[in-house]
Amino acid sequence: MHSIVRPKVDLVFKRIKRAPVFTITRRGIPPTGRSVGFVFDTFPDGRHVLASVGHALDPENDPRAYRFGLLDAVTELTIEQYLTPNNPADDVAFFIAKPVEGFDPIRFERPNNEKFLPAVVYNSCNAVGSGGPPLILGRQSDTIKIHTNLVIMAAPWKEMKAEGDARVKTLQHTDEEGIRECTEKGWSRMNYMTLFSRPGFSGSPIWDDRWNLYGMGVRGTKSWKNEDTIGDFLAYYPASTLDRLWKDLRARHEL
Repeated sequence: MHSIVRPKVDLVFKRIKRAPVFTITRRGIPPTGRSVGFVFDTFPDGRHVLASVGHALDPENDPRAYRFGLLDAVTELTIEQYLTPNNPADDVAFFIAKPVEGFDPIRFERPNNEKFLPAVVYNSCNAVGSGGPPLILGRQSDTIKIHTNLVIMAAPWKEMKAEGDARVKTLQHTDEEGIRECTEKGWSRMNYMTLFSRPGFSGSPIWDDRWNLYGMGVRGTKSWKNEDTIGDFLAYYPASTLDRLWKDLRARHEL
């Protein structure tokens, strides 16, 4: 159930320049710190809006210290702007990239509400190495939301990176005081589901075979499992959250 495969949806990737994801790699050799992201929107002038996780970049580094590349491992995206939400707990980063000749990326459709739950979803991971696009797809069947009566509260990503541990709390929906206290500390609220995820999947779109965008993977680990659950847990922002954050940023930066 948790195997990495090349699913049928991968056939769409034959035109690599239309792939839905891009890679983030530190400049220099050997490549380190790989992560993924995806085209979230496109301006009328052809500039692309890329979405990924904030923790793909070290806080002290400028985005220019990284290479943003298409999956053909040749074409590089030139980043004009790096935008993050006001709340430092929101582990999201948006990048404005210049147009790339011949790049017509796959467009994700976004569900109208968070109740959309496909039977099969996909996410992706970078794989360090040579010989083809650095992408592995993970396919998950019978995907379900876990503990719909619980809420995930996650520490700010910069704080997590500094302390070196995945600081996550699960709270009951009815624990309003606990949720408020975490929020006041700068923690953010996420959803989570069963989905194969490993280091390098951060920033991956989560989509179904019809290219509906379910959300963006942020933190995936087996270490969150407890006695009454089995398998991988993936903390993610639903597409509605990403839409809200991007709308706020567009208004703040007058984009």
